[in-house]
Amino acid sequence: MSNITKPTLKWVGGKTKLKNLISDAFSLLQNENNQTFDYYEPFFGGGSIFFHLKDLELIDSAYLNDAIPQLVSYYEIISDSKNLESFTKQCEEIEVKFNKLLSKKVRPVTEYKALVKEFNSIWVKEKIVSYSEESEKEKIEYIQINPKTKEQKIRSAVLMQAINKLCFNGMFRVNSNNQFNVPIGSYKKVNIIDKDNLANASLYLSYAKITCGSYKETIKNIKKKNSFIYLDPPYIPNSDTSNFTDYSSQGFKYKDHVELGKIFLKLVEDGNNVILSNNNNVLARQIFLQNKELHAYEVLVSKSINSKKDGRGKIGELLVSTFDLEEIGDLYNLKKIIF
Repeated sequence: MSNITKPTLKWVGGKTKLKNLISDAFSLLQNENNQTFDYYEPFFGGGSIFFHLKDLELIDSAYLNDAIPQLVSYYEIISDSKNLESFTKQCEEIEVKFNKLLSKKVRPVTEYKALVKEFNSIWVKEKIVSYSEESEKEKIEYIQINPKTKEQKIRSAVLMQAINKLCFNGMFRVNSNNQFNVPIGSYKKVNIIDKDNLANASLYLSYAKITCGSYKETIKNIKKKNSFIYLDPPYIPNSDTSNFTDYSSQGFKYKDHVELGKIFLKLVEDGNNVILSNNNNVLARQIFLQNKELHAYEVLVSKSINSKKDGRGKIGELLVSTFDLEEIGDLYNLKKIIF
């Protein structure tokens, strides 16, 4: 392997810790069938699995989708090498500015909020729809818009890159008005851009088809049986207090998981090659383990997103596959789930 390409963004729920397991599973499938596969990832997010599979030259055609328009626009911009010079220059300017402040032990909250405000203004338009003289308050309507010019799209991508590296834990969260609202994190120094890694990621993305929409549209367009589908939906919470599953303003609720479970089983029945990951809890097993021909495993993964240090550590994740992973089970301490 000549390259080690990392995701260009930090992403809550990213699969960096599972990438070797998924790539080894994919290699098993290829060796067993002696053929190439089209790769589909309907919940793309940070893309660590895709970048790793491309590093290993395991895939050619790739179809990537996410429901977050700001994220998809970002990937569309960096996938075009002609945009990288302007994108890189603007990112570096922000990095220098913030590191100067941090070196003086100044927490740049005001400067960060200015970036967030600019980012939101590209995607959300505020419109005054009424004014109450009695309360002296304006009623504002928030209208979702899209960047129209190439300059706006590049600027949006720059701001996405910057606030992702500056915000708390790399979270992407929007409110009901579709406005990004994650506070700044605590850093002594920030690395907003890695030019070499960006160049690799840009090249890989340029060969992929990237769409923004429902995962169902991506799955509906899968026409070939020689496909490898990785389903990484927002995880079903392990407790009522877990709140890291709703990244988009639409959210991903219980009924959405149930619907995905039905679609997943249909993919299985149609003979597709699928791996699905989620939290290993009762609800996830009830939804996704409804076909006795499936192979299910628990894998322990480091948990890093928690406000308290003692809440971090190993957590059991559910891995459901249409093919047997016994051959690599010992490598990753996979625990077979009998259902």
